[in-house]
Amino acid sequence: MMCRFITSVLAILLTASALMAQSPKSWPADYPWWKINNLRTIQFNLPATEAATLNADSVVADLKRCFANTLIINIGGIMAFYPTQLDFHYRNPYLRSETVMKDIIDQCHLAGIKVMVRFDFSRIHESIFKAHPDWCYLSPKGERVYNTDMVVVSINAPYVQQKAFDIIAEVLDTFPIDGIFLNMPGYQVNNPYEGVYHGIDQNEHDQKRFAEYSKGLALPTKEDKTDPVFQKYLAFKQYTVEDWTKRLHELIKSKMKT
Repeated sequence: MMCRFITSVLAILLTASALMAQSPKSWPADYPWWKINNLRTIQFNLPATEAATLNADSVVADLKRCFANTLIINIGGIMAFYPTQLDFHYRNPYLRSETVMKDIIDQCHLAGIKVMVRFDFSRIHESIFKAHPDWCYLSPKGERVYNTDMVVVSINAPYVQQKAFDIIAEVLDTFPIDGIFLNMPGYQVNNPYEGVYHGIDQNEHDQKRFAEYSKGLALPTKEDKTDPVFQKYLAFKQYTVEDWTKRLHELIKSKMKT
């Protein structure tokens, strides 16, 4: 039963009674739904194998049983939980139904439940890495970072800077979603599953972009706060993250009405 699965994944259940004291008696008719303080959200952090048994009827029944009015569910990035048409977007090999994501979203909407889709662009499948090794993180020692069959990416490489936008655009053009949740955005220099720090990313695209930003400086290889080049690098990181976020915001606003 999916309900048993819900108890084992990261779930946030906000009860209406706990929020009543913070909420006004009524909200303006034009107030965005996500700003109204009555969200009761459940997040599905689905392992790949769940796609084999994912069922819209069961999902919606469990959400109703938990009195949830908002669902966060995996859809893309590390792997697609829908039949993507993009050859660089790794499709979940366990995906049983071509329409299950559409079915879930449609049935949630019929039940008055909002759907936010979850993206994670921190890693790509090793098959994508083999075709595009320049898309991935490179440590000062020349090492990659693997998590089983997934490889950590570089934020300044084409996958994050271009292909991620193509993936999000495909989803926005395909599904009537209500919002987006991004997991692990930004610079990936740690392996969170092993608790290991690997150092400043030396990817060729990072090198080029930092040189352009700093007017010719080379990427630092150590985090030394007394080093003026490292201080410049910190400013560079902030700039690149804010630039990516701004472009993403513009894409979403151009394709979503709310």
